[in-house]
Amino acid sequence: MDLTKTRSDAWGEDLPEETRWEIYGFTKPPREGDDESRPHLKSYEDAREHAAARGITPPSRAGWYRFLARMRKAEHLRLVYRVQGAGETATDLAREAGITDATAAEAFRALSVNAAMDGDDKGAALYANAAAKFRDATLKSSEITLRERAQTVKEEELKIAQEKLRILQAKEAKAVEAVADAQLTDAERVEKVKSIFGIK
Repeated sequence: MDLTKTRSDAWGEDLPEETRWEIYGFTKPPREGDDESRPHLKSYEDAREHAAARGITPPSRAGWYRFLARMRKAEHLRLVYRVQGAGETATDLAREAGITDATAAEAFRALSVNAAMDGDDKGAALYANAAAKFRDATLKSSEITLRERAQTVKEEELKIAQEKLRILQAKEAKAVEAVADAQLTDAERVEKVKSIFGIK
C-alpha cells in the first residue's frame, strides 16, 4: 500500500469528505434510474466547469488527475474493508436479517457483475472473491446437513432394528413357553408356534 502522505494543499483536500466523494462519483457513468440532471464529468474540462459552477476553485490538470488517483485508492480501500467486514460478520448478518450464505453468495455475484460492467475490475474481483467464500460456506453447510441427516437415518434404522429384535425375542420367548406347555398336544403346540410367528 502506498503510504505517501497527501499534500495538504493538493486539490480537493480542503473540501468536505462528502463533497470529494460526490465529485468523484460524478466521474462514473450514470446508471439506469439516475437523475437525468446528474453531472457526468467525462474530462478535465468538465471537472473545471463543475467546480466553478459550485463556487469551488477549479483544479489544475495535474491536480485533477492526482485527485482521481487518490480517490481511486480510497475507493479500493473502502471496498476491501466492506468486503472483509461482510465476510467476517456474515454469520451475524445472516442471523439478524435472515440471509443465508447462498443468498449472500448470489448478492456478491451480482455486485461483481455490476462492477465489471462499470469497468471496475478490482471491485469485480473482490466481490467475486466474497461470492466464492459464501459459496464455500454454503457447500460446507450442505455437507454438514447431509452428514447430520445421514446420522439421523442411521439412528432411526438402528432404532427400527432394535425394535424388530425386541419383538422377535418376545415371540421366541412365547414360542418356548408354548413348546414347554405340557397341557397342549403336539398339534396344538405347532399351531400356537405358527400363530406366534404369523405362519399360515
